[in-house]
Amino acid sequence: MFGFIFLVFLLSVGAWAGLYFYRVSLQDQVKTSRADIEKFEKGVDVDKMQKLLRIYEVAKSSKSLLDDHVQASEIFRFLESKTHPRLRYKSFSFIGDRREVKMSGETVDYRTLAEQIIKLEELPEINSVEFGNLNFVNNRLSFNLTLALSKDLLRFK
Repeated sequence: MFGFIFLVFLLSVGAWAGLYFYRVSLQDQVKTSRADIEKFEKGVDVDKMQKLLRIYEVAKSSKSLLDDHVQASEIFRFLESKTHPRLRYKSFSFIGDRREVKMSGETVDYRTLAEQIIKLEELPEINSVEFGNLNFVNNRLSFNLTLALSKDLLRFK
């Protein structure tokens, strides 16, 4: 029994000594780290650091503005490349905050309009297509078209 108690005592003393030396080691590391930080702070030009921080903030703000900037001219190139050759748009209205384009147009027949609508609905840059106000007068089909555009189409590139 005495041997067991002595063993527990030795283990306790050993654990205490280990923790003591570990604490001393950590204190030395803290001192070394503080000295490194002080040496680094002395080598840093505060004015340059402040200028770099200002430049960083301006760059960050500019990126944010450009990411949210709507580039409406991209819509015209996009529509030109996706418009059926036998269809033409007569009016155009862009509502930026809703990313919506409202147009009126005309074509030669219902089939051409249907082909155009199907083509537009298949495009990932367009979220939805709505059409209406169909009138067939003088061999021309007039219509109204509303497109809900994706953010990617309007982003500044």
